Amino acid sequence: MELLVALVIIAMVLGLVLSVIVHTRESGWSRTCLNNLKQLGTAFQIYLQDYDGTYPSAIRSYPDRSAWVAMPEPFIRLDRPARPEEGSLYPYVRNHEVYICPADPLGKRLRLSYAMNNKLGTYPDIIPNILDSQIFNHSKTALLVEEPFNPHYHSTAFASGELRCFSPAQPLPCHPERICGESYFPCGCLGQLACRHVGRTTHVLFCDAHVKTYSPGGVQLGIFFPEI
Repeated sequence: MELLVALVIIAMVLGLVLSVIVHTRESGWSRTCLNNLKQLGTAFQIYLQDYDGTYPSAIRSYPDRSAWVAMPEPFIRLDRPARPEEGSLYPYVRNHEVYICPADPLGKRLRLSYAMNNKLGTYPDIIPNILDSQIFNHSKTALLVEEPFNPHYHSTAFASGELRCFSPAQPLPCHPERICGESYFPCGCLGQLACRHVGRTTHVLFCDAHVKTYSPGGVQLGIFFPEI
C-alpha cells in the first residue's frame, strides 16, 4: 500500500514537472516569435527608407523578386517552400530563421510562418503599392500575421477580405474557423490566423513596428485596411 501511494505521488510530481516544462517551452517559442516579428518590423522600416516610403509587394510569383518573400509558381507547397533569401526584405534581415515561428509545426518545411497584409500591395503593375505616408494610423494597420498552412493556395500574402463582405467591427476568427461559408473567392473571405501560442494566442506586427498578442477572435477586420 505504501509503495502504491509513493508511486501515485511520484506520478503526480512527474505530471506537474512535465506540465511546467511544456509551458516553459511554449512560452519560449512565443517570445522567439515576438522577437522575430520585431526584427522583421525593423527591416520593413529600413526598407521603407530606402524605397521612398513604398512597401514591398505582399505576393509575387517567382522569378519576380519584388515581394517581401519570394515563392515558387504559383503557390507555396511543402515540396516547393518559400524563398525568403530571394525576397526584397532579406537584405535587411540576413537570417532566414527570423521568418519561422518555432511553434509552427510546418515552419521549417515551408521556410515561412508569417504573411503580409495584402492590402498594402499585391500587384503593383495593376494597383500601386501603398505608400507609408498614405497610412493614417500605423499603430492600427496590420503588416504581418501568423498564418497556418493552406494546401490549396498558401502564399506570402494574407487575404484580408473585402469591405463589401464585412464590417470593420466583425471579429477575425483563428484557424480552423472561417467567417463566411466555404467559398473563398466569391465572397472574399479572410485568411485564417494561426493561434499557436499559450492560450491559443496569435501575434500581429503593425506598420509602426510594434507587435501585439491577441486571443482567439480578438483581431478586428478593420486593422487590415490602411486608412488612406
